Amino acid sequence: MRFRDLRPLAVPLIMLAAINGLWEPVIFGWAAASPDHFNANVAPNSNMIDDCRTALFILMVLLFIGWLYQAGRNLVAAGYDDLEFTPASRIWWFAVPVAALFVPFQARRELWNVSHGIFPHDRDHALLYGWWALHLIKSFAAVAFAFAVGSNSAFAAGQWWMTGTLDLAVAVPSILVVIGITRAQMRFRHPTLAEDFT
Repeated sequence: MRFRDLRPLAVPLIMLAAINGLWEPVIFGWAAASPDHFNANVAPNSNMIDDCRTALFILMVLLFIGWLYQAGRNLVAAGYDDLEFTPASRIWWFAVPVAALFVPFQARRELWNVSHGIFPHDRDHALLYGWWALHLIKSFAAVAFAFAVGSNSAFAAGQWWMTGTLDLAVAVPSILVVIGITRAQMRFRHPTLAEDFT
């Protein structure tokens, strides 16, 4: 198994995470700043805009899965074969009920620590805690809003602002975690490559 550069996956993943985080704040900011222009040009195309966002989100998830799997394989290629999580298990734990609330965090923490040469592998990092806490808050809020909104359109507008804010809040640490692991693995395997990733 050979080491692979994560940048071809990390760069588009970071771009899509930024787009996903900014999508709703930009749309609703536009609607608030220029309602006439928004209603004339954006609202009639809302279905197409929603489809575009869904497609970009699916692409982001696929890139994330590829990046996460390859980052795990890089650790194995570097000789770390005694890890708690395999490259594949770093992905499928997201789909296991109840365990998905904490095991993906542990898997990402191990990936972060080993990539950075931090031992033991279960040491905590504030950035990872922030990322995971915001991820869980956003997930629970989305479910709560879905049940609470119903036909209350006034509440729905507030819900969209809140989820847009949470999308942006989750995007920032997510991007920082991807950059941090990508850089660390480049330094880990090829020290001179880390300077090229900006």
